[in-house]
Amino acid sequence: MNLVFRAHRSLVFSSVLLASLPVLSIYNLLSERLSLADIAMVMIIFVSIATSVFSCSRADMTCSLARPHCWFLLFFSICFVLACISAIIRGQQSMVIFARRWIRLIISLYIIDISSRTQFSRKVLCNVIMVLGIVLSGLLILQELLDALFNIQLYPYLRISFLPMDYGDVDVLIARQRTWRNAGGGRYSSVFPEPAYFAQFALLPMAVSMFESGDLFHDQKRVLCVFLTTVAILLGRSANGLFVALPLWLVFVLMQFKRGAKAEHLFLIALCGVVGIIVVVETGMLEKAWARVLTVKRGSASTGTLRLLQGIEVFKQLPPLAKWFGIGFGNVNSFLVENSITTIYSNNIGNEYMNGFSTVLVSSGIIGFLFYMLIWFGMFFENRYLVNRMIWLVISMLMCTSAIFYSPILVVYLVFIRCKEPDHVSVCKS
Repeated sequence: MNLVFRAHRSLVFSSVLLASLPVLSIYNLLSERLSLADIAMVMIIFVSIATSVFSCSRADMTCSLARPHCWFLLFFSICFVLACISAIIRGQQSMVIFARRWIRLIISLYIIDISSRTQFSRKVLCNVIMVLGIVLSGLLILQELLDALFNIQLYPYLRISFLPMDYGDVDVLIARQRTWRNAGGGRYSSVFPEPAYFAQFALLPMAVSMFESGDLFHDQKRVLCVFLTTVAILLGRSANGLFVALPLWLVFVLMQFKRGAKAEHLFLIALCGVVGIIVVVETGMLEKAWARVLTVKRGSASTGTLRLLQGIEVFKQLPPLAKWFGIGFGNVNSFLVENSITTIYSNNIGNEYMNGFSTVLVSSGIIGFLFYMLIWFGMFFENRYLVNRMIWLVISMLMCTSAIFYSPILVVYLVFIRCKEPDHVSVCKS
């Protein structure tokens, strides 16, 4: 009984840490290259290993290595060997970025491919992510209301004296955002440094609340989470968030009609839709979001253009052999510097800012990219739960539009897709 209690407690601890990774990634510890999210992921692995030593989950972990969902391990094992060979052949001078990227990849892979099946409680994950979604979305809405009603600009960054922010000095960040806001162009983003980061996080609790098993309308917390995250994404005016949230709402509405939802529930959805349209039209959100989309064009230097098109331009300039086999994960920055590669979107040599799928294409080449996509779509077909498929859709769209390949947010999404709620925690009998 004591082992069962400790095993359950470790599941809860790991689940809370994992769901908090997007917020923890805001802060660094001692070094600008080491975030609290990195420390949290290492702690999750330690807890996972310790739990497996005292429980029968070792058998589950061993069996899981033979299943298709561990093909990520095979893929990145091959990529690691090829990346090392590429770095040695080119005589890469600095191995710091290479080592840091691969350490993060190995930690992420362990959590995604091994720990995700046995070391997390899906119920706890859902509850924590929804609570965070409610609190952080409510905070963004409060920012907008205080500004609109009382002209008070609230930037509620969780300032911790001994923990520097990952995005630079907090006072500089606030001063820059105040300048943008006073000029009519600033947008609030809760505790995150910009609306795009908030949207990447908020889309997950939105999808979980909409499509997790059980009747949404009988759970006030889920209803509140859907409402607040939707309003917050609208107010944040992140084009990325708006265009990813739209398919979620379309599928949700269609599912309600298909299931024969009660008239009052359909009326509530319709009312929310009408209110949402009025807010979007009256505040000009759609025009502003569309204007941001229009900045994504050849020759533009916007962040949207960098995320969407930078990777393709870098790929076009690779040598023929590198186009097929890639230049190796962790080698992109040094390769661009050594070969003085720039693009029409950025004149900065060594700028590897690109979306997630472009990172895979440039790093592993055409062959590696095709293999990666087979694994990626395999995750969709091996999951028959609607909520997991919708989370897969969200992260797939973000991988097309956001530079999240090395980000902890990707780990959180993939664990949600692969995590299964155990019927009980089994322990070895002595």
